[in-house]
Amino acid sequence: IQSATVVNKNTKQITKTSDNGNFLVRASKGDSIKISSIGYKSAGIAWDGINLEPTIEMRQDAIALKEVVVRDKRLE
Repeated sequence: IQSATVVNKNTKQITKTSDNGNFLVRASKGDSIKISSIGYKSAGIAWDGINLEPTIEMRQDAIALKEVVVRDKRLE
């Protein structure tokens, strides 16, 4: 997922994923890595200090809007 927000919850470092979903964040063994993006449920891992390219799966989050209001500023 491109442009997802990636946070190391222990160090507070924040970055974004690339166009192909990759990211680089500094982490120590046991650090909590969380990824979030609009339209997806947040996901995360506790980094084991071994796997240098962990896969974190994000699932789509279905949302329903009861109403959408569009206003024309020219008419206000």
